[in-house]
Amino acid sequence: MHTFLSILLSLMLGWGCSQLARQRGRSPLYWLIAGALFGIFALIVLFLLPMRKRQAPSIAIPVQTIPKFAILSPSHQEKLWYFLDEQRAQVGPMSFDALGKARNEGKVGENTYVWNEAMENWQRFQEVIKPLQT
Repeated sequence: MHTFLSILLSLMLGWGCSQLARQRGRSPLYWLIAGALFGIFALIVLFLLPMRKRQAPSIAIPVQTIPKFAILSPSHQEKLWYFLDEQRAQVGPMSFDALGKARNEGKVGENTYVWNEAMENWQRFQEVIKPLQT
């Protein structure tokens, strides 16, 4: 019975060391083993060691660049815009920025017809609005 309690206490100290090590930026696996083998001494040493800064993950996450759009005539930028969706239903009114956002979301394509009150007729998006060069 005494052996069982000793093993149980060692495992509990190891688990406590691993949890504290995770919080302090250290390897939980190594401190689980150290806590199980050395007990309270490993826990004391872990408290005395300085905290480590957490490292950023080394996986490169691709950043999606959102294209900016410029209108060919600056006077049109303040106007309210409309576009025709795939079913030829009119969507709008919306600001120029909202139209650019709809383009980035795929709701408006290069051949989608757009219009504002300063234009005589509906025109294709690509004829009126061009992506900015960065």
